[in-house]
Amino acid sequence: VSAVTDVSTGCSSLGIIRYQNIYESYFLNLLHENNLQYEVLWEYPMCVLMSENHPLAALSDIPYHLLLQYTEISHGDFQVPALPPSQTKKLAAVNPSANRIFVYDRGSQFDLLQRVAGTYLWVSPVPYEELSKHNLVQKPCSVAGINKDIVIYHNRDELQTHEKEFIDTLRLVIKTELQIFTPAKTFIKKQL
Repeated sequence: VSAVTDVSTGCSSLGIIRYQNIYESYFLNLLHENNLQYEVLWEYPMCVLMSENHPLAALSDIPYHLLLQYTEISHGDFQVPALPPSQTKKLAAVNPSANRIFVYDRGSQFDLLQRVAGTYLWVSPVPYEELSKHNLVQKPCSVAGINKDIVIYHNRDELQTHEKEFIDTLRLVIKTELQIFTPAKTFIKKQL
């Protein structure tokens, strides 16, 4: 939400927001209220990141119910927007993990995955180079929700040339470096 404030007040020319599709109406309403425009950069299913030695690492698709017996590493700095009660109940049914480690330093998450047996983390697709460097694997989970990254601004026509080039470069990196790491289109088709 701070990105929306920064862009709407003119502190920043553009911002990037990542959200789960279940929060889309919240974010699109917020952008509308602040007279901001947006472009979708990409959509992807969340993956389960774990040590290559994790007991579930050999599975090609992680059954969600099996994750409940392991410890989830979660970012403690994530704020969930308000949802209607029907959505909250649905989300609670899909996110009942009682064993969590909250991290506020994102740099330590890979170390925890390597050193604390049985831990996992929900992530956007991670490049293979990073996975290999840290002895990690990312696995699909068929119940994982779809996420979006969007870029926000007041008016694309008013952006500076270097800002437009930045957006174009982001799209190129996503297309060439990140899309190849996830079967996003397969997951999206299954969920539609």
